[in-house]
Amino acid sequence: SGIDASDLLANGKPAMSVIWAGAGPYTFSFSPQLNGIQRLTWNVEHGIEDFAAEPNRLQTHVWQYDVNPNVIYKGLMISEILAGNRSGLLDDDRERVDWIEIHNANDFDVDLSGWSLSDDPNDPGKWTFADQRIGANAYMIVYASAKDRLNQRAGGSPHTNFRLSRMGEFLGLYSPELPRSLVSDLGERYPEQRNDHSYGRLPSGGLSYFSNPTPGLLNDGEPIFDILSNPSFSASRGYYDQPFQLVLSTAEVGAVVRYTLNKSEPTLEN
Repeated sequence: SGIDASDLLANGKPAMSVIWAGAGPYTFSFSPQLNGIQRLTWNVEHGIEDFAAEPNRLQTHVWQYDVNPNVIYKGLMISEILAGNRSGLLDDDRERVDWIEIHNANDFDVDLSGWSLSDDPNDPGKWTFADQRIGANAYMIVYASAKDRLNQRAGGSPHTNFRLSRMGEFLGLYSPELPRSLVSDLGERYPEQRNDHSYGRLPSGGLSYFSNPTPGLLNDGEPIFDILSNPSFSASRGYYDQPFQLVLSTAEVGAVVRYTLNKSEPTLEN
């Protein structure tokens, strides 16, 4: 209780406003700050307390930011994803989970501290990298497993707190400064995915599906630019008490319809 915009100061000047819902978080907004160090302090006369029977006064701390509005983040990108990993890469738990590949196209290392990945444009800081680096012209695999852990294990890899949707969704890589800015994405929404087919950037810069995923390597496989529409069934799903002839068809010229009756995946051999 007792929170007011004037409680927080940037170089001695109070915030213009503060907004929150429920227990927080609390967002203080300041007028635009010029280049240089901005020192954040609490007003010594603040009235912030908790709701204990005998209220406790907020214990405050001081911190600072180095403001540089001319910084431009470039060269770091989401280069490939796999949202249906059924027979490919194993994570450090020996499990097959979805993954995101990050590529550093710069000729220098990048410190990923504070960078974030998110599948929600309204929550750009949904999952944040720890203190780790990605080398010049190197690739990094982040498992989209919802296990939500950093690379604290020896030789382990980071795991996000969300999974990738096979039906397609937004996925963005955000810069570490506040407010965060979108540095790389796969469009407003990447398209529907298929098992063991990855999706990512062509060397030319466009986006495509790949029948042979290449985690940690350049996407130089044969691109696939679209997914065929589902075949049509001559009868709707349901229970029937009389035999009938079911016809599967497709409007795609030259396409072949394959099917199985045991829920296994149809292939040329199956």
